[in-house]
Amino acid sequence: MNRNTKIWLSVALVLTLVGAAVGFYLWRMPPPAAPEVAEEAKPLAGAEGPKVSVDEGESLLKELGKGLGSNLEQYLKEESLLRRLVAATAQIADGESPRAVLSFLQPKGDYAVLAVKEKGPPPPKVKKKGKVVKPQIPRRWYPDPKGFARYDGITGTLTGIDAKAAGEVYAKLRPFAEAAYSEIGKPGTTLDARLRQAITHLLAAPVPEGEPELVEKGALYAYKDEKLEALSAAQKHLLRMGPKNQTAVQAWLGQLEAALPPKS
Repeated sequence: MNRNTKIWLSVALVLTLVGAAVGFYLWRMPPPAAPEVAEEAKPLAGAEGPKVSVDEGESLLKELGKGLGSNLEQYLKEESLLRRLVAATAQIADGESPRAVLSFLQPKGDYAVLAVKEKGPPPPKVKKKGKVVKPQIPRRWYPDPKGFARYDGITGTLTGIDAKAAGEVYAKLRPFAEAAYSEIGKPGTTLDARLRQAITHLLAAPVPEGEPELVEKGALYAYKDEKLEALSAAQKHLLRMGPKNQTAVQAWLGQLEAALPPKS
């Protein structure tokens, strides 16, 4: 941790917003390499029938997005948006940060922390090389609640989407998204299954009770609570949104999960 996404409109764009929302940066961790994608769609292993054009899916995605709200216009201008959203979904399903493919969702400002002085009498002064040295007052580190506001806009965009409508849009885009996934996905897997896995993974992230304490780890910060520190990078993104935003996002994801079309 450093001291310093109506959806893809449907589901993928939603997960994009979630992935980014959420600190969107691993605090001073090196960014993962962006997945390489091919220019032409390849059929899924064992799939039958003609290929589905990913480029056609890109156009459909942007066409459907025009009537979904002006707040999505900036995202629709991105190149290879469908491929990038599909890649982000797969990464979140694996618990990874989608930072490399979703850099356009970077929130403004830095993730801030607060230093709170320990209560009680100050430690005694000590002598060092014959000189009296004033000791440093012990401090505890916590996320700065003011920093959670960086994610209010993304949370509002996401939760303002009708979950049922999102599921319907996803059903229209699914064939094209699956074609994009076949370019990078693991053999024998489908984007539909990975999407559901990604939602389940994010819903499993606990909402901390109170402000989670941080500990200094060199130039980085880590959660003092080992259970929180053991969470995946994707789940930690949710925590960095703050409890209010995290709760709202997870509630919406639960509604979306119920609105998805039958499994493919």
